[in-house]
Amino acid sequence: MFRRLSTIVSIFLVLSLIPSSAYAVTSYSPHYSVQQTGFGVGGNQSLSSPSYTARATIGDLGVGNFKSSNYQAYAGFNTTADPYIQFVVTAENIPVTTYSGYAGFLNTTSTATATDTFYVRAWLAHGYVITAMSTAPSDGSHIMNSSATAGSSTTGTEQFGMNLEANTSPVTFGAAPIDGVPSIPSCTTLYPAQGPAGQYAIVNKYAYHLGDTVASCNESTTSTIYTASYIFNISGTTPAGSYIFNQVLVATGTY
Repeated sequence: MFRRLSTIVSIFLVLSLIPSSAYAVTSYSPHYSVQQTGFGVGGNQSLSSPSYTARATIGDLGVGNFKSSNYQAYAGFNTTADPYIQFVVTAENIPVTTYSGYAGFLNTTSTATATDTFYVRAWLAHGYVITAMSTAPSDGSHIMNSSATAGSSTTGTEQFGMNLEANTSPVTFGAAPIDGVPSIPSCTTLYPAQGPAGQYAIVNKYAYHLGDTVASCNESTTSTIYTASYIFNISGTTPAGSYIFNQVLVATGTY
């Protein structure tokens, strides 16, 4: 039995920030505080003319990333003091796998899959959470069944779900989070228990629920590439139609 599913899964993102009054300084007393210190000849963050812009460093004694199991630091005049969170989706539209050459058709005896990646970089932030803020695939009147409890892919049963891990069932697809920038560790590198959250961190198990936190990090400076793995199953009673899934992910930084 075949059902038509749109071959396009659209991925959107929304950023939100939650500021707080907490801050850290390197030196302080009742009369002063110093948020940054410098040792060396000098540097400039904003060299510019009508034709160019540049950042310059002169005589820095130590630059780049320094870290241990308990801390990490970035040194150099070119190290910005402005906190931010960066969230990039690598592809606006992604294809759903096909069955026997029928592009975009589902059947009751096999599972369709799709993957997409998104990149999160937090700088001088306390961390972030990523929330799923869209409904499951719909043809306009019928929404595919999904569950907040992770479960295996089951052919012949209407089911939509996702995770953020490397899977081997129903096929080999997806990937675990990896470092986004070589000099900046990913959240899961620094803290293996963080990254994909709850039901979305289980290999070969899939869930989806509006409002769920799908990933989180409590580290101040990270760069992580996540891969979202989607499954699509139908039953004999799934209404025929063209199903669309517009994934909205909200990244909320905490400071």
